[in-house]
Amino acid sequence: MDEDDSHGLLKSVLRFFARKRPESMMPMNFNVGDIDPERLAKTVRTIEDYVQFDSGRESDSLAVLPILPTYAKALWIQDYIRRERKKRAQCKKTKQMEPPSFSIPSLPVPPPTSSSDATATTPAPRLRVSSPLVSQERGNDSLSPRFLRSLSKAGKARKVLLSFGELPEWHQDNQYILHGYRPISGSARVSLRSWSYIHNESVNIYSHLIPAVAFLLGEWYIQIYLSRRYSNITGTDFFIFSFFLLTAVTCLGLSTTYHTLMNHSYEIEQLWLRLDLIGIVVLTLGDFVSGIYMVFWCEPLQRKIYWSMIGILGLLTIFIMVSPRFQGPKFRAFRALTFVATGLSGFAPLIHGVKMFGFSQMMKQSGMPYYLIEGGFLLIGALIYGTKFPESRYPGRFDIYGSSHQLFHILVVFAAVTQLIGILNAFDYNHLNRKCL
Repeated sequence: MDEDDSHGLLKSVLRFFARKRPESMMPMNFNVGDIDPERLAKTVRTIEDYVQFDSGRESDSLAVLPILPTYAKALWIQDYIRRERKKRAQCKKTKQMEPPSFSIPSLPVPPPTSSSDATATTPAPRLRVSSPLVSQERGNDSLSPRFLRSLSKAGKARKVLLSFGELPEWHQDNQYILHGYRPISGSARVSLRSWSYIHNESVNIYSHLIPAVAFLLGEWYIQIYLSRRYSNITGTDFFIFSFFLLTAVTCLGLSTTYHTLMNHSYEIEQLWLRLDLIGIVVLTLGDFVSGIYMVFWCEPLQRKIYWSMIGILGLLTIFIMVSPRFQGPKFRAFRALTFVATGLSGFAPLIHGVKMFGFSQMMKQSGMPYYLIEGGFLLIGALIYGTKFPESRYPGRFDIYGSSHQLFHILVVFAAVTQLIGILNAFDYNHLNRKCL
């Protein structure tokens, strides 16, 4: 058999191998949206010319061995793209199934060689691709998150909002919110771009983003306000207000980030969900530390005891939230119990204060009326959140605006503002009327 015939046979074998090769043998994380078909075809032609499949020039067959895997992969990708286009053409009626935009830098092309170094065995650059077929999605694949990710990378995710049934199972949280969901992005940058258009998480994002910025600016303003209003204010006084505002910024900032990135991927959503819960614990600590300071204005021992108790409970709750040992359904009730215990612990210093100073005095020196209003906001928010009202009564009507989670967010902000007003009033009363020995 002459060399042209042997090259032709080898080429046919490679094409057969590339098309029949089990897809599971391809590398991981291949994304069809990362391939430019024209550059791919050019690469294949260049490789064929390089190994002299289509020329009559003589060469040593050993010279082609290093780039045969690259050639086989390129052919496999070409065939895969053809099959994907055929599949998507059949799904053309579904608006979300638009073909991705193929665009990446040029694929590696082998350098030209001469007959003098034809026997060189230096491997050609590898074509780094991976299989789109090893899916990490969980549950419903009616619209593949991997495919939606390619849409996002092409900058088209902003034009596509999904219905509840088109989401993967891990992302299906509230069955009464029917439309307005962002596609799975797989990218923090793409998720961040969703700030620029309206979807069913927009209110959840901005209802905590704007107050977080306001509380952050309040860190600066409160220092000026206190120093101008009170001549003998102490460093501890400044710290109490700054600490509360910082905990509010932390809670609202983590909540904003969670609702921004919750469409990134299952792993990222779960990570930021835990951080969101930690933010709630942090704000609870900020509430209690400032409230205890006002209740026990001249009682440093009781103040330190309750601060220590609240701090230990808070740190324990945070540890349980982040520890892998306490994750999963088995420890769900235990996690909820520690969360509730931390919240209820705030009643201990209030009850102690009522016993020490009397109810009427506590209403003046501790800011308790505002704490009761704050508790009312949180209780109403929890009831709305738990019952998923009003969307549970009118499914689909509150997809974008007015859902239970959005109302809960707004009530949390009202509660934080009420707490700040309460400690300002309590501080004013204590500073002007109570003199510590």
